[in-house]
Amino acid sequence: MRVKGRTYQRQLIKVFTVVAAVLSVALIAAGLLVERSSRISVEHAKESLEEVSIHAASSTMANVLMTVDYLSTSDNVLEWIASNPGSSEYYFSALKVFQELKRRSPTADSYSYGISITTDGPDAFVITQAGTISKTDFISSYGITSEGFSSFAPGVYVSGDGNAFLVIINRYIGRNILTLIADLPLTLITLPLDSGIDTAVVDRSRSVVITSSDGLFAELSTVNLDEIPEGTSKIGHYSLRVEDFPSFRFSLVYAHSSDLLLPILLSVIFISVILLGAVSLAYRTQRSLYEPVRTAFESLYDEDTAEKDEFEAIIAKCREADKLFNTIEDMAQELQSASEAQKYRSYIRGMDSPSRLPDDETAYFSLAILASDKDLDERQTALLLHISSLSKKVAHLHFLLMDDGVAVLVYKDKEEEESFSRLFRLVKDYTSIDESAMLQAAITHPAEGWRSIKGLYGKAKEIIGCRYICREKTILTELDIKGAHLMHYPIASERKLINAALSASPETLNIFDEIIAENTDEERMLPENEYRQLASALVSTVQRVFQEVKEDSSIAWQEMRDSRDPGKTIESLRSILSAYIDRKTKEDEARYSRVVAAMKDYIKQHYSEPIMLIDLSEEFNLSPKYCSEIFNRVSGDTFKNYLNRFRINEAQRILDSNPAVKINDLAKMVGFASSNTFIRVFDKYMGVTPKSYAERITGRNGN
Repeated sequence: MRVKGRTYQRQLIKVFTVVAAVLSVALIAAGLLVERSSRISVEHAKESLEEVSIHAASSTMANVLMTVDYLSTSDNVLEWIASNPGSSEYYFSALKVFQELKRRSPTADSYSYGISITTDGPDAFVITQAGTISKTDFISSYGITSEGFSSFAPGVYVSGDGNAFLVIINRYIGRNILTLIADLPLTLITLPLDSGIDTAVVDRSRSVVITSSDGLFAELSTVNLDEIPEGTSKIGHYSLRVEDFPSFRFSLVYAHSSDLLLPILLSVIFISVILLGAVSLAYRTQRSLYEPVRTAFESLYDEDTAEKDEFEAIIAKCREADKLFNTIEDMAQELQSASEAQKYRSYIRGMDSPSRLPDDETAYFSLAILASDKDLDERQTALLLHISSLSKKVAHLHFLLMDDGVAVLVYKDKEEEESFSRLFRLVKDYTSIDESAMLQAAITHPAEGWRSIKGLYGKAKEIIGCRYICREKTILTELDIKGAHLMHYPIASERKLINAALSASPETLNIFDEIIAENTDEERMLPENEYRQLASALVSTVQRVFQEVKEDSSIAWQEMRDSRDPGKTIESLRSILSAYIDRKTKEDEARYSRVVAAMKDYIKQHYSEPIMLIDLSEEFNLSPKYCSEIFNRVSGDTFKNYLNRFRINEAQRILDSNPAVKINDLAKMVGFASSNTFIRVFDKYMGVTPKSYAERITGRNGN
């Protein structure tokens, strides 16, 4: 991609052009002096480097050969070769070969080669140190498309990316061919480019030369490769060092130029070479210095950065990256907070947590519950969200929102007193952020260990449930709810009263009376201000009930709440509840009477059929239990008893008009499936059997 701009690159070119000119003059003078003495030392250095590299390669290849020999005779490998591909024995043996291969291969810290195994079978896969792989995928993973390699012919190959070469060895075991592939990094045999030493791998079986230099390739292509002797020799202007590896069917060749520049030729071209070298060095240095900037700039290149200085564009993108990093960091912090919140929710439920810390066993915990006098409005919700955000900035402080909507703060500290005092100060600061939100808090005394948190939560709920006692206080503790002169109207009692009133239960007045009795006994002796607060709280509760049932009431709630006679207010509230319940009860009774009348009509029409309570409930779309309750409440009788009595009355009427009717026929006429059952029920209600009753009627008619 061609990129416009590149201000920094042009500056580098200018600087290094000047530097190149200065260096050229210095290098020409210095080069003429040191060239002769350095040539010999360079030659010795190259030969020593070649010797060291050959020794390292020989050592590695010896290790590879030992591994190959071992695997060729391994019982696990022999079992794998002898088993049929696709069978369970084949895969089980392959697993043992894989495990043995891993044991025999170098560790990751000392990696110098890798070994893979396969056979000549078309269905056989390749077992590598990383697992099994198909032959096709194995070949593709090295980017080799040679037709020779596709058949796993013995020899040496270079991977497509030029980073490794593979040596393939075949071992004939019975009628099977075991193929072992050694994966060797090219760094094992290649030397740094600036060493002046070229490398060649000669595969003698295929007469193919793989070299790191086109010049060396050209020189080696002109000779018979089989005639290259092992050791040191010369071909053309190259000095060769050859090491043969017959077991692997290749030779390793190191070569460096051995021509001696004649003094006359040196004097003619030296200046030109130095100039070109200095310019080249300047260019390469400039390019090397600019490369990181170029890579970064081109990766950021767009229309916005096209005309900018490279560093300006990179700095702008770095700022964007910094913003993104901060965002990710915030997300990580949110995730950590969520994990901590889940841990403390588990503690509150009395359960352990996988993320429990060791010091949770010995640390001290204090717990606070935040609540309002009514359902949360927008201002209170906003304050809780603000508290949640601020709590994340305080170490060991956690804000939780429980499933029932209760907001909780938990603080952890090594010291007992510090745990309570620190949480008290934090809650005081948080609730004072917006005093108009009217949030109250209940704080428990600290307790040791995470297992105590469940108890702390229960104690805090008990405290906050009595917050009506001290309406003027923002923060409540256990000391605030103790004492005989304070009203007692916890949340649990209020909810119980509300639920009973909403269902118009007669129990409502009993609950109301219990609340009054508990606050007016001789031991409590409420003062006037507390009694007035109790009356005001009850007004709010009853008003809430009327709002829930959507009663169109003209009651002056605020006047009752502001009344200076709490006793009169409480009497008025009880009268209001009593009238409401009576009205609701009468409405329900009228509705129930209509339903039961319809039920009786249904019985009258279907008494001769085998009807049951379930038939009645389905007819009127009521549950059997509810159907039975309202029938019993209105009629004063059970469904079964009423049905049987009605049937017996009908049987009596039939016998009065026709005493000769057969008992079996009569039983069926009035809905009994069995004559025995009919006789038993008739006797129960009439005191005589149907037969006796018929005889009595016949005798009376005869007289």
